[in-house]
Amino acid sequence: MSELMDDSLEASARLSLSLYRGAGQVGTLAPGDSAIRIIDGGVAVTDAPWAPVTADGGQDLPGWRVFRLADPAGDLVVEVGHTTAWRRDELRESLTWLDLSPVATPDLPIELDPIPQALNGYLDTIRARIDAERQFATNAAHELRTPIAAASGQAQLIAAGLADDAAAGRLAGALSRMGHLVERLLQLSRAEAGAIGAGPCDLIRVARMVIDDIGQPVMFDDGEMTQAPVAVDPDALALILRNLLRNAVDHGTGDLRVLISAGPALTVSNAVGPGAAFRHATFDKSKTSHGAGLGLAIIARVAAAQGIAVDYAMAGDRALVMLRLPPAEEGSAVEAE
Repeated sequence: MSELMDDSLEASARLSLSLYRGAGQVGTLAPGDSAIRIIDGGVAVTDAPWAPVTADGGQDLPGWRVFRLADPAGDLVVEVGHTTAWRRDELRESLTWLDLSPVATPDLPIELDPIPQALNGYLDTIRARIDAERQFATNAAHELRTPIAAASGQAQLIAAGLADDAAAGRLAGALSRMGHLVERLLQLSRAEAGAIGAGPCDLIRVARMVIDDIGQPVMFDDGEMTQAPVAVDPDALALILRNLLRNAVDHGTGDLRVLISAGPALTVSNAVGPGAAFRHATFDKSKTSHGAGLGLAIIARVAAAQGIAVDYAMAGDRALVMLRLPPAEEGSAVEAE
């Protein structure tokens, strides 16, 4: 697409050169996403918002992509440019309509087989990220409407001098909820796009780091193991654990425990009140919840991408979530970020 737009710039430059050479003048262009500079005998007949270019061909200038063409038979120079913002918008629009279906694998020599396979993998990644971007925009437009309206209402009251003493606190609370929601939406979008790496890492080390960071009392049992290597990205594992612990703190009634066992497996459990239930659907939450309704959806997406099995259970007055993680290959170096 970039080459196609460069070809368009070159064609515009050649056409402008021919028109000026024949008519001795060109029409003026309204300010916008394109511009033309014509220099005749060292004098600018029409000017452009970029500095004059000294070499023929396409080149990138601040805010512009410019093509310069000099007339070899005289002192005539044409420079045609598109704004980089316009080009970026055109590329995005083209991607929206781009056919990302898998490339058919023809009968190729065996040494060429990896080429279409790699291309299809790349197309899968592009498709996933485009879909995640669209879904993020949809989710944000739907879910941010209420907190933005609440924050805007409080800000207008404060600006008009009609607010009470608690208005600033309500505004801060609305902004805090909005920030929390945006953070969860970004986590969900990142998980849906597959923009998370691979392992290995040490399950025990990552668990300790997340527990220390959560700032809540947690009973931790490492199963008398000093290390538990798993084939999971450390950031992905930390994201899952952080969401599990935050959900347990926000929706449970205390006695939060984390147990690591052979497998390797990790179980998070906490006390719950009557009628407690896991809500797995995106944005599904109870009427009394102040959360975003995204925690378990994020966990499901990230766990699936990392090959982690997740089991949920209600046992009496306790909620339990078990993660069964793929073990790291023997001898793999583990890390925690």
